[in-house]
Amino acid sequence: MRRDRILVVDDEARNRRLLETILTAAGYDVLEADSGEAALVAVASERADLVLLDVHMPGLDGIETCRRIRDELGRRLLPIVFVTGMGDRDVRVRGKEVGADDFLTKPIDDGELLARVRALLGVKSYHDLSERRRRHLEAELAERSEQLVDAERLARLGSLAAGIGEQLGGVGTVLENALGFVVAAAHAGRPAAAEDLAELARAAREVREQAAWLVALGTPASAGRTPVELRAVVVEALALLRSGGRLERCEVEVALPDQAVLVNVNRSQLEQVLLGVVVAVAGVDEAGADDVRHAPEGEDSSGRFACRLRIEVRASDSAPRVCFRVVADTRFARAWSERPPALGLTVARHLLASWGGLFALEDQVGDGCAVSFELPLAEVPARV
Repeated sequence: MRRDRILVVDDEARNRRLLETILTAAGYDVLEADSGEAALVAVASERADLVLLDVHMPGLDGIETCRRIRDELGRRLLPIVFVTGMGDRDVRVRGKEVGADDFLTKPIDDGELLARVRALLGVKSYHDLSERRRRHLEAELAERSEQLVDAERLARLGSLAAGIGEQLGGVGTVLENALGFVVAAAHAGRPAAAEDLAELARAAREVREQAAWLVALGTPASAGRTPVELRAVVVEALALLRSGGRLERCEVEVALPDQAVLVNVNRSQLEQVLLGVVVAVAGVDEAGADDVRHAPEGEDSSGRFACRLRIEVRASDSAPRVCFRVVADTRFARAWSERPPALGLTVARHLLASWGGLFALEDQVGDGCAVSFELPLAEVPARV
């Protein structure tokens, strides 16, 4: 087991030897420094658990040495005890201002020295334990968050893949019917009808598009962040949701700026955020089918739309940022307080925070049930 290590800083060798004798006999390891400059080097390179620091030294005195240990080396929790003369009230005041933990008055009393050292090392031990626990919890939280992101992506992949599977099933029926007409025409010795060939070509294009979406959605995301054009990702995410049948009963209005909008994010993860947010606001996910209300009397009585969405991308009031907002008409969508927690929103909040973004749920009766978030704009290099 490692013994506590104490750094003794004093320009007089006699004083250093005295403190070393007392501390070594009590079971401590002792390091020595004969100046403030040497003390800074020792603190930076050695693992000292406590510093006994003489105040009056030539060159860098104890006050300035303590300040630099705290501010420049960042050792905020390292116990520092000033060794001062009798009646040195000004030193005590200045010492407290720069971060001294305690004071010892010369001549040193062995019992008082060891009592103060034990007390301060006990406090440091508690802080060290708390810091280790904090780091452990942060690491565990980061790991759990990544697992949550992966789990949500897999769930979304399965949901959208199921929808795309249904679409492909419909395309398969179209292919079979059109192919049947073409085969029948060939058996009868006549050319295939132009509309049947066009239907086959359309179905083939649909299969290619659906296959491309599945490949893109299933490609693992790298952790790298690059400038991404937000408008293009919005368009692609909506196309993916439509392909999966998730927006069949949603009337969607999209308002995008004319200029390109570049944000510094991971493209695949941004698509994941957009998918999770739109699905959560629309209330059309398989787990949230009850989130959607039927249209009131006299409004969309055909039953064609169960939800009306407005998606907008605009410059933020806190430039240079961009705001993305999805609004569901409150006449058709339940309030957030009436819905079960949405995993997609939890993941979106986590990813946005990692990019330095802002996230907000809005619930205003008669005005809209919405999710909005802001992202910092990517810096575009100036052309030479």
